[in-house]
Amino acid sequence: MRRFSLAAPRGDGAADRAFDQLQTTRSRVSRVQSVILSVSATHALRAMAWLAAHGGDDAILGRDLAKKLKVPADYLSKVLATLARAGLLTASRGVNGGYRLARPAARITLMEVILPFEGARARPGCLLHPDKPCDSVGCGAHDSWGKVKTAYAHFLDKTTVEQIKGGA
Repeated sequence: MRRFSLAAPRGDGAADRAFDQLQTTRSRVSRVQSVILSVSATHALRAMAWLAAHGGDDAILGRDLAKKLKVPADYLSKVLATLARAGLLTASRGVNGGYRLARPAARITLMEVILPFEGARARPGCLLHPDKPCDSVGCGAHDSWGKVKTAYAHFLDKTTVEQIKGGA
């Protein structure tokens, strides 16, 4: 990993180069994160965590939530509609309308949130043969990959929105 400093400009472009390195590093990190979950699933988790932390019994308009999360409103509205169809949010129209959690955040798992967006990807299969169940026969990655996917699935199945709301 490269190290860089954001020291004051020295007139030789050092600060500009350091800033460019920082942007490149951020880009690499965001690409790695997107491999784990889709952008839609990530926005869904962020929205649910925000609602758990700030929503209470009050509804929030989708466009207001989009501003808080710094996500395009049209995009987030589709994510919120999907969460409502999945029974995780309630949506209401009118003066006090908007979105709110359909049940307590402590009873909503992360798996429930990402499943409508990830589908079968939420529970990964064999690393070398994704269309087949993972077993030790014919899969050189079975032992190591089995541990990783078990830990990943356990985390999503056991962690609740309540537990991640502190980061919202």
